[in-house]
Amino acid sequence: MRGVIGLWALALLAAVEAGVVGADVQPGAQTKATPIDDKWFRIVPLESASETSSNASIGDLNADGHLDVVLSKGRHWRVASRVFFGDGKGHMVNGPTLPSKAVKSYSASLADMTKSGHLDIVLSNDQPDQKLVLLNDGKGHFRIGGTYGDRNWKTRNAAVGDLNGDGYPDIAVANRSMAS
Repeated sequence: MRGVIGLWALALLAAVEAGVVGADVQPGAQTKATPIDDKWFRIVPLESASETSSNASIGDLNADGHLDVVLSKGRHWRVASRVFFGDGKGHMVNGPTLPSKAVKSYSASLADMTKSGHLDIVLSNDQPDQKLVLLNDGKGHFRIGGTYGDRNWKTRNAAVGDLNGDGYPDIAVANRSMAS
C-alpha cells in the first residue's frame, strides 16, 4: 500500500510540474481522466513491474531544471536502485545505472554532500551491505564517494542536514532493533 501511495504522489508531482490533462494508466493506454482538487493528473509509471521499491526521492539530478526521481529498491533483497530523469512534461526516462550494484536499500536521501552544487545520493542499506554516499558529476552520473556507519547496522533510513552548524552535511541514521 505504501508503494502505491508513493507512486500516486510521484504521478501527481509530475502532473503538477507539467500542467498535463489526461490519465495514462499504463504506457500507451488511455483512460478517462480523474479530477483531484479541481486539477487533472496523469499516472506516470516508472517501471513495468514493481520490484520491492522502498522509497522515492525527488530532485534535479542532471541540472536541466526538471525534477528527477531516485527509486530506492531492495529492502531485504538485492535489487538495484534506479534513477529516472524527468522532462518537465510528465515523462520519465531511465537514467544511468547507479554504481552501487544490487544492494538492499531502504532510502536514498538527496543532498549536496561535497558543496559542488549537485545533489548526491546517501543510500541507507540493510546489513551486511555498506551504507553508501554516491557523488554526482552534475549530469546525473554517480560514483561511489565513500561509506558511512557499520555494515552490520539494520539501517532503514538516513536523513541528511547540517546538524551541528558547521556548514557541512551530517547523516542521521535510523536502524531497526538497534541503536540509531
